[in-house]
Amino acid sequence: MQSKNALRMTLHRMRANRLRTGLTTLTIMIGVAAMIVLIGLSNGVLSMVGTTLNNTNNTIAITPSTPDILAPKQGLDDGDLAALQRELDPTLVDRVVPVVEGAAVMRFGANEFRTAKATGSNEGLLKLRTRQIAAGSMFTEDQYRSKAKVALIGSSVVKWLFAGNSEAALGQNIYIGRHQFKVIGILAKSAVGNGVALVPMPTARAYLFGGTDSLNSISVIAKDLDSLTPLSDQISKIMDREHNIGSSAQRNYSADTTNTVASSSQSLTMLNWFIIAVAACMLLVGALGIANTILLTVSEHTEEIRQHIADGTPRSTIFRHVLAESTILAAFGGILGVGLGIGALVLVETQVMPELTGGAGAVEIPIQAVLIAFGASLLLGLLAGLYPATQAAKLSPAVQERELVATP
Repeated sequence: MQSKNALRMTLHRMRANRLRTGLTTLTIMIGVAAMIVLIGLSNGVLSMVGTTLNNTNNTIAITPSTPDILAPKQGLDDGDLAALQRELDPTLVDRVVPVVEGAAVMRFGANEFRTAKATGSNEGLLKLRTRQIAAGSMFTEDQYRSKAKVALIGSSVVKWLFAGNSEAALGQNIYIGRHQFKVIGILAKSAVGNGVALVPMPTARAYLFGGTDSLNSISVIAKDLDSLTPLSDQISKIMDREHNIGSSAQRNYSADTTNTVASSSQSLTMLNWFIIAVAACMLLVGALGIANTILLTVSEHTEEIRQHIADGTPRSTIFRHVLAESTILAAFGGILGVGLGIGALVLVETQVMPELTGGAGAVEIPIQAVLIAFGASLLLGLLAGLYPATQAAKLSPAVQERELVATP
């Protein structure tokens, strides 16, 4: 057996054992495809969430909380908002965003959406929650101050009330609760929060939430990360004064900064590594399948290999031949896996992600992951063939020895 015939004989044996070759190739193909798809989806999710985290990184969210000792003043109200807007250092603050929200039934004609949420806020909510306007416009400062009954609605509201037709929704009057609101804008589809109507906060209070001056939350968006620490100190002083707080045990509000964001970012990074580990394990299973297939092949062709050795074929050639067979199996599975993985990502990006997120966090085809996955499949194929190749090269030329004993 000559070295130049190794590829020909390898392909011949692969064709002779089509089922075994196909199943072995399938394990490598699935492993490579899984690595590409999982890393691609992971990168897309990290990109989408990372954008949100980057925005919330600069945010201090003030919400009511339960103190250890009862404080004189409970909850958040306009007095807190006015004090923050008046006294916070303007060189540190980008926006102060008050929020009131609650469940609301929305109707247009015979169509009804019963699980919607009405949110009253100012224009800063778009930045706070990383939302964009797909059509129409944001309410103006005049509309905000005059309690105009105008609303921007999410894609789920458009779907239920207008059969998904955004153009038909713009300019229409819909009922939110018992009051009519004119639709002036359509919010772009997001990963969450699509069943919402955004209205000016004074309007929400006057017509939807009973006219009280209470607030669900107040978010302060800092101009940069360096502003967070001094801004947090200022917020604590102002809020303690407004709520007559004498000790930290009386604090009936929480002012969350970047600790939660950092924890979320760390969790996402750990999830990304976990996904890579799962994909690597799937590739390893494929490598074990190759090793098993090559061992079976060597076992079935033991006498043939011994005969080649007896005929003078160098053991190094036997070794290279068996190693070539395992590498070819891995390469074939790797090529198919790359094609399957890229095809799956393209399908997800064009069909699934737009439906789920409206295009947010678009899936990226990770070229580096493609190269690593294919290279890993070749390397694992090579390593999987080392033991079977070594065992085949160690076989003794038993057939020739028997023939020499029989010679007079």
